[in-house]
Amino acid sequence: MEEVVIRELKNIEEFARCEEIQRQAWGMKDIEIVPLHLLVTVPKAGGIVLGAFNKKEGSLIGFCFGFIGHDGKRFYLHSHMNAVIPEKQNKGVGRLLKLKQRECALQRGFNLIKWTFDPLEGLNANLNFRKLGVISRTYIRNCYGEMRDELNIGLETDRLLVEWWIKSKHVEERIKGNFPSYSIEELLSENASIANETIPIKPNFRKITKINTDLTSETVLIEIPESIQKIKTMNMKLARDWRLKTRELFEAYFRKGYVAIDFLSEKIDGQRRNFYILSKKPVWKTKISHNFIERN
Repeated sequence: MEEVVIRELKNIEEFARCEEIQRQAWGMKDIEIVPLHLLVTVPKAGGIVLGAFNKKEGSLIGFCFGFIGHDGKRFYLHSHMNAVIPEKQNKGVGRLLKLKQRECALQRGFNLIKWTFDPLEGLNANLNFRKLGVISRTYIRNCYGEMRDELNIGLETDRLLVEWWIKSKHVEERIKGNFPSYSIEELLSENASIANETIPIKPNFRKITKINTDLTSETVLIEIPESIQKIKTMNMKLARDWRLKTRELFEAYFRKGYVAIDFLSEKIDGQRRNFYILSKKPVWKTKISHNFIERN
């Protein structure tokens, strides 16, 4: 990866560039863009706005920003956006932005960062759960209402609210690259259960044939598509089916006390398969994860 410098934004021109990055990263209409005047205000009110710069050219290629939140128990940093221009996506820039955000949040005395993301986006899930070490126990239906940008149009904007306990051993191990080595097959051999049965219908396309909200095993797996964006392009009805059925599963198992603690993506019989790993045991006692979650 080309060398990237991550730092807090300093001037109006840098903040203004973030508007264009939103257009490029998500295909946003102007009415949906977080505007310059708000981005400039966030750090003045205690939030954090970071930019990713191409070291050689000095150009801004991505940014993230977060503001102070309170959930009734504690103050935390709510991370609202993490955006990278299309030609630099999937090259580790988003991860570098999050790591710098963690560093800045620790300096300000936070031990928790929260944000939302679409649970059907496998690449984001892999970054958030596998590489950064977030957890989730909250599913929000249609979080933002109807959105008209290219990535969100056509589906209700369901989101997972994730918790990133940035002082925890679990997070420290994940950002060092120390991931558990288990596979889906190994989890199933240790009595994990898959909550949704799927079958292939085209190369790299699958559909859900059955869901089960009554599993009681310690570990439950929820499958999502290889690429929800490809499915939306080819078959919007199928994409909506994935949304509604996985919504029902997440809501059911979160109500029962399960916590989403990891994400696995692997080739099975030649096809990419993506699974969330949910655990009902107190998360600080599972062998899947290190001791990392506060007792509420």
